[in-house]
Amino acid sequence: MGIVTNRKIRRITLMLLIVLPVTAFSQEAPRWLTQRGLVYPPGMYIVGVGEGRSRKEAEERAVAQISLFFKTTVNDSRSLLYNYNEALGKSVESTSLNQSTLISSEVEFFGVKFAESYTDTSRIVHALAYLDREEVLQVYDTRIQNNTLLLGGLLERYEHGPNPYAALQKLRQAKSIADITGGYADMATLVNSAAASRYASFPALAARLDRAIENSQKRLTVTVENNDERVRPIALKAAEFLRKEGFLITQTNGEYTLALMVELNEGTTKNYHTVQPLLDITFGLKNGEPLARYQKEYAVFRHLSAEEALGRALRNIEQDISGNFSAQIIRRIAE
Repeated sequence: MGIVTNRKIRRITLMLLIVLPVTAFSQEAPRWLTQRGLVYPPGMYIVGVGEGRSRKEAEERAVAQISLFFKTTVNDSRSLLYNYNEALGKSVESTSLNQSTLISSEVEFFGVKFAESYTDTSRIVHALAYLDREEVLQVYDTRIQNNTLLLGGLLERYEHGPNPYAALQKLRQAKSIADITGGYADMATLVNSAAASRYASFPALAARLDRAIENSQKRLTVTVENNDERVRPIALKAAEFLRKEGFLITQTNGEYTLALMVELNEGTTKNYHTVQPLLDITFGLKNGEPLARYQKEYAVFRHLSAEEALGRALRNIEQDISGNFSAQIIRRIAE
């Protein structure tokens, strides 16, 4: 028998160190990478493939490929999901929904599944995302049916409700739900063209919702009145706030009236000019019935210049309009 020297042992160890990392990543490529159409026939599956330095990166790119299949329908799935889930989160009627309707990610949104990932000899990770056409059609159909029932219930309750402001908020939530539901219907049709007939009535429901929103906005006309031209910036700030909430501002004969009264109570003390404002805002129906009222007496503003004292007082009131007034007035209107 020959004697194994230390040099030979080191050489064998070195060869093992060189070979092992290569063989660890040289497993046989999966059939979905080499014969994809046989493993996932296009008539049964929608497939996306992605590559990356990690499995997560590869899977994200594979999902992006899936989204390209629906490009004509879903232009920005993340934005749709945000608006949709936000609407459901605010809606008391959401308790009637199957909880699976709430969607946490794009993977869930599309109904994606993944094959086992593969790492090649260059350490590039390959991932395959797929949709089983029949399974995903059932998922979309369930979501569409649940959402359609919810939309119908919201319309029945708020289409001709006595409080158009409260109705408008709910109908806007419904609009977010309708947008994504219409997208689902289009997606289901892309998955299986025969599904189109199931959702033929949905466009009429969506159009009815748009009309209900428009009618609520028409009922939300407000005439803003103020008693002093110097407080016009405050009146404009209040009008801007109401406009953002969905109200339409009209010069005369609005369904609602916002009467803005400001007493400036100007005076002098020693070398200073003083202004102590008293704000009184009443929001009510045009027949005089008050719905909400906001009153506040402010601290004294003083300055050597009468103009600057007045300016400080008015600026302080404007800031208050954007904060405390906004929160309080809307809380009352929504009741």
